[in-house]
Amino acid sequence: MSSCAYHPDRDVVGACVDCGKLVCAECKTTLGGKIYCNPCAEKAYSGVTKGTSDQGSLAVIPKKARGRNYSWRRNVLLFGIFVILAAVIINIAAPEDGSTPTPTQPSTQPSSTSPVPAPAPLVPLGRVQISPEAVTLTPGGVQQFSVKAFDKNNNEIKDFTSSWTVAEGGGRVYENGIFVTGTEAGSYKDTVKVEVTYDGVSEAVAASVTVSALPQDRR
Repeated sequence: MSSCAYHPDRDVVGACVDCGKLVCAECKTTLGGKIYCNPCAEKAYSGVTKGTSDQGSLAVIPKKARGRNYSWRRNVLLFGIFVILAAVIINIAAPEDGSTPTPTQPSTQPSSTSPVPAPAPLVPLGRVQISPEAVTLTPGGVQQFSVKAFDKNNNEIKDFTSSWTVAEGGGRVYENGIFVTGTEAGSYKDTVKVEVTYDGVSEAVAASVTVSALPQDRR
């Protein structure tokens, strides 16, 4: 039986594909399914790492092969991390009840922050009416006058301000429209005057008062 070229006392397990020398299990280096003797393997693949093959012989792993193996493992690791992150993101985005999320539809309800519509513009003051327009009183008599205001659409206005004055004499008027005649008889045309103001617009109207003389006592 043939013996190893480097160890004559050991059995041969193969021949080097490079130099053809017979080698034992200790002197055999396997790479890519081919057998090399250790010197040929070291010469052909300087700077390589040696390891043990499945059959117990020395296996040679070139640096490039180790680099490619590391790169493959790194890519597998990165892919696994990516899959885990994607699963976490999908789990966070999914509803708790397991239903498929649906796109949000735009709301047709008015927003609570929508601007409040501007109030309708006020209709300007149209006319003012005093009541009564004329009255006859005796000296010291009392008369309650009232005033109404209407806009240009002839709608009555409630929130106006008024100012009462006496223009031609004949008595005294109070801020609530109560008029008290004096003692002097006479006819006082447009003497009780009231000025109405609404939305910055003012308009005045007046009433006439006649103070009649007291009848003389007949003896």
